[in-house]
Amino acid sequence: MKSKFYGKYETAQIEAKARFETHNNALRLQIVESKKYAAELDKQIEHSSTTDTPNEQIDTATNTSNTRHSNKRERDEFYAADRKGKRPAISVGSVIKLDALNSFESYVQSEKLSSYQRKNMSAGLSSVLDMVDQSDEGQQSLFTTAEWEDMKLQMMQRYGVQHKRRVSDRIATSWNIITCLSQRDQNFEVARIYLARLKVAPNYQDIKKYLVVLEICLNILEHSPKMFEKKHADRLTEYDYLNKVWTPLIDAVFTINGSIIRMKSGESINDTSTSNKQEVYHDRSSIAGFKIDMRFLYDTDEQEYDIGAGEAAKAYQEAKLVDDLSKLIRESKDVLDGLMNIVLDDHTANNLESWFLQICGLSAEIGSTHLAFDGLYVAVPQAKLRFPSSIATMGSFVDFLDVLLLLTAKLEKCAMNITSAVEELENRRSSMGIAFSRNRSLLQGKGRDAWMRPTYYSPPRDVAADAKLPVNLFGLDKDDSDAHSEEDVEDDQVLDASDTNADQFGWAYQDGAWRNVVVKESGVDTHRPDEE
Repeated sequence: MKSKFYGKYETAQIEAKARFETHNNALRLQIVESKKYAAELDKQIEHSSTTDTPNEQIDTATNTSNTRHSNKRERDEFYAADRKGKRPAISVGSVIKLDALNSFESYVQSEKLSSYQRKNMSAGLSSVLDMVDQSDEGQQSLFTTAEWEDMKLQMMQRYGVQHKRRVSDRIATSWNIITCLSQRDQNFEVARIYLARLKVAPNYQDIKKYLVVLEICLNILEHSPKMFEKKHADRLTEYDYLNKVWTPLIDAVFTINGSIIRMKSGESINDTSTSNKQEVYHDRSSIAGFKIDMRFLYDTDEQEYDIGAGEAAKAYQEAKLVDDLSKLIRESKDVLDGLMNIVLDDHTANNLESWFLQICGLSAEIGSTHLAFDGLYVAVPQAKLRFPSSIATMGSFVDFLDVLLLLTAKLEKCAMNITSAVEELENRRSSMGIAFSRNRSLLQGKGRDAWMRPTYYSPPRDVAADAKLPVNLFGLDKDDSDAHSEEDVEDDQVLDASDTNADQFGWAYQDGAWRNVVVKESGVDTHRPDEE
C-alpha cells in the first residue's frame, strides 16, 4: 500500500514539474519572438528614414493618410431622414467623402477595387452624390433604403424635369402615318414618297427641319440593318453606333434652332479638366484631362465652351458602363465648374446645370449635375431613350425624339447663359465707372464659388500608388457671409421655369398665382394683362 502511494506521488511530482517547464518554455518562446519582431520593426523604421526623400514623405501623407481627414466634415448640411424622420448625425456629403477616403487608402496600397468601388471613390472624392446609379453597389449602399428614398425624393423634386411633350401634334401625326405605311407594306417606299410630299408642302415649311429628322430615322432603319441584328453585335464598335445612329440624329436636332450647339466626337479633351489635373499632378509631364467620346460645345468668336458631355459603349458590359458613368459624372462636374467660373450674377449661377448623355448601343440615358449644397454636387437621372430596332417598333421614335429635344433645350439654355455672361463682362470692361480711365468692377455675385469643390482625377497611366487626393478636398475656410441659404436656392429654382407650361410671354401658374418666369424676380407683379 505504501509503495503504491509513493509511486503515485512521484508520478504527480513529475507531471507538475513537466507542466511548470512547459509554461516556462512558452514564456521564453514569446520573449524570443517578441525580440525578433522588435528587431525587424527597427530595421524597417531605419530603412524608411534613410530612403524616403522629403517630397516622397509629403506625397505619402497626401496620398494615403486618412488621419488628417478623419475628423473633417463637409459643410453641405444635407441630411437623409429615415422612415421615422430621424436625422443622422453626419451629413450626406460627409458620408460619401469619408467612405471615398477609406477606399482611396486601399486603392493606393494596390488593393483591388471593384468597378463600383472605384466609381463610388471617384464620385465621393469629387464631392458628387451619384443618384444616376440606383444599384445596390452604388452610393446607395452607404445609406438605408429609407434614407436613400428620402434623398432621391428631395433631389428629384428640386431638379427633376417636368416631362411635357415637346414633339408637336403635327410631327407626331405625320410620323404615325409614316409608321403605318411602313408596317403595312413592310418596306419604306411609300412612306418615303409621303414624307417627300410633306417636305415641299407650303403648310409644312415651318416644321421642315423636324421632317428632316424623321427622314434620317428612315435612312438608318433602311440602310443600316446590321446595326439591329444581334448576330452582328460582336463585330460592331461603339463608334459604329455613334457615327451611324447617334451623331446624324443629334446633329439634325441641333440644327432645328440654328445650330447653336456643336457636337465634337472622337475622344477629345476638355481644357478645363486638363488644367485642373495638371495642378494636381504638377510633378508629372504630358498630363491630359478626360478623353471624352462626345463634347457638346458652344462657340463664340474667340473660343469654344463646354456645355455638356457624353460617353458611348457598344453593348451592355457592366464594368464598362460603370467606368463610363464614373468618368461621365466627373466630366459633367468639370463642365458645371467651368460654367460657374464664367457666369457673373448670383441668380444665373444658382440655376446652372450640366447635362450629360450615356449611350449603350441603341439605348441611352440623360442626366444632369447640379451644385446643390455647400460642398456637395448631385447627379440625377432625367430620362431614358431607345432608338427603334425594326419596322415593328419604329412608332416609338416620337418618344426618342422628345428626349433629344429636351437635351437640346437644356444645352441651348447653357449656351445662352454663356452669351449673357460674355456680353456682361465685355460691357463692364468697356464702360467707365466713377473715375475716368478705370473699368468698372465686376459684379459682386458668384456667391457659390465657396460651394465648389475640386475634382478627383485618376493617376497617370492608372498607377494606383501615384494617385493623389484633390487639394482642399473639404473646401477653403470661408466667411459665413458668403454662404447661401437653402431657402435662397429653392426660391431661385421656383422662378426658373424653363420646364413649366409657361406661355410665349413667360407667364406660368405657380403656387396658386401667376408668375412671369422671364423676369426671374420674386417681386414681379403677378397680375396677367388678360386677368380681370
